[in-house]
Amino acid sequence: MEVYIVRIYRRDESDPRMVAGIVEEPGEPERKAFANTDELWNILGLKGLRSRSLGSSNKREETELPEDKKRG
Repeated sequence: MEVYIVRIYRRDESDPRMVAGIVEEPGEPERKAFANTDELWNILGLKGLRSRSLGSSNKREETELPEDKKRG
């Protein structure tokens, strides 16, 4: 199991995709910054997941994950 610490410092209420923060892996010195959900998914290795805003609703669109990212 992979463990991450995700710290979100800023979020745009009008566009949920716009979040800013950092991702840390416990025990690792490197921190990775992100400025939107696409960058966050890339850091976490979840490139198949995308979120989008449709008007005022927060609808999430999911696509198939690669086999190595699926949990069994």
